[in-house]
Amino acid sequence: MSNKKILFLTRSLNYGGAERQLVALAKGLHERRHKVEVAVFYHGGPLERDLQEAGVPVISLGKRKRWDVFPFLWRLICLVYREKPDILHGYLFEANLLTILLKPMFPRVRMIWGVREFGLKIFSLFILCFFICIIPRQFLLGSPKQSQTNSPKVLLFSAIDTDYLADTLSDWGENIGINGFMLAYVADWWTPKKQIFKDIEVLTKINKEGAAYGIDSNFIKVAIGYRELPNWTDDKAWAVVLNNFRNIADLIKQSGTKGIALDTEPYKASLFDTKAERFKSMNRDILKAKIYQRGKEIMQSLTGVFPDIEVIILPEGAFYWFNPGEGTMPYAYELWIDFFNGMASVKNNKGIVVAGECTYSNTRVDSITWLYNTINKTMKQHVEDPVFWKERCSVALGMWPLGKSYSDKSARYSPVKFKEQFLQTTALSPKYVWIYACGAPWWQMKKAEVKKYTANGRWIWEKKNQALPMDPAIKEYYAVVKQNKIRLNGK
Repeated sequence: MSNKKILFLTRSLNYGGAERQLVALAKGLHERRHKVEVAVFYHGGPLERDLQEAGVPVISLGKRKRWDVFPFLWRLICLVYREKPDILHGYLFEANLLTILLKPMFPRVRMIWGVREFGLKIFSLFILCFFICIIPRQFLLGSPKQSQTNSPKVLLFSAIDTDYLADTLSDWGENIGINGFMLAYVADWWTPKKQIFKDIEVLTKINKEGAAYGIDSNFIKVAIGYRELPNWTDDKAWAVVLNNFRNIADLIKQSGTKGIALDTEPYKASLFDTKAERFKSMNRDILKAKIYQRGKEIMQSLTGVFPDIEVIILPEGAFYWFNPGEGTMPYAYELWIDFFNGMASVKNNKGIVVAGECTYSNTRVDSITWLYNTINKTMKQHVEDPVFWKERCSVALGMWPLGKSYSDKSARYSPVKFKEQFLQTTALSPKYVWIYACGAPWWQMKKAEVKKYTANGRWIWEKKNQALPMDPAIKEYYAVVKQNKIRLNGK
């Protein structure tokens, strides 16, 4: 088991059998390198010293007396929110009762009871748990049961070489079950027209021949953050950017590609953060309006050339800004929703798919369900046109099972966990799900192939890592994806 963050909750640490058991368990887990903390209602119990000497923190919730209820509960809620434990482990009746009350607020935290005896009190906990945790979840979160009726298409987000892809289409479609690719490094917002069309022949081949193998949903990924984007207020520079987007749309249309995947992550410079150095001198309202305007102009540039172009946008910026506890840098997406609203104001034929990254490493059914519903809820609350969102837009959840780094193709979690994750993301996402390939973990070129695709100085991404071995269980990961192809084909 990987190291977990465990928060124990108990009334106090006075001398007693249950308290001694808790101390022994906490110390044992701490010795096994789990991050362990113990929260107590009442501070000062004699067993606290045993934990402190073992290096286990004891946190006092400062309960003053029996009727000190609401301030005490607020402190407990803040503690769980701040610490974000993987497990909240109650000990004895009062603490177990609180885990039930907290579960709807923290659905991603696993709640465990420490039970010393089974009697009326424990029976009442089971009844309360049913009414507080089980029934509301069916209404608020939707059932976490994995449905097999929905079969969205599976996209692989990768920097796979286009010539190599064109030569291996049957493997990807028939043997693995990939339905499309988000192709990186084909075109960028700064790429001149002559260079944008250099890959049109191979893209056309991928789309025409790939369709026979079920690979019919390819996207060109354009990251607006790979270089410092011109200031949102620079109309002259933006005229060039928008013309490049028109050229990219033309490439997509002529080559038979499905659409564009617009990556809005601020890799090189801030994009939506009003407190960033490059925006400090600007009025927030003006900046907000300009970001909206550029989003609208990009969509107009794309649809003006190709009215039926499909648009994916990633990551789910509004989710991070309006739910700041769910990401490492929510400030980076402060005005992301204005960019989205600008794009959505065009009301393009195919709508917009928001590709979520927050499920990359999450394999738990209930957590994936909560994240999906929270992304949807956040968008519904903050989009300018909720009807457009409901009727034409959707969320596509992402997964990252393979590739710990560009030079390490090994698994990040087991095939069993990937299957659980895959089944739930495909049960929830109506149109697409996607898999992030960090480096080249889903394929392995032979050395002769690397030589072939780099002949005459031809560039391929991460050349040195293409021939590295894949994870030993790669066929088990392929088999998980292949099941979706079988469902799509109705077999």
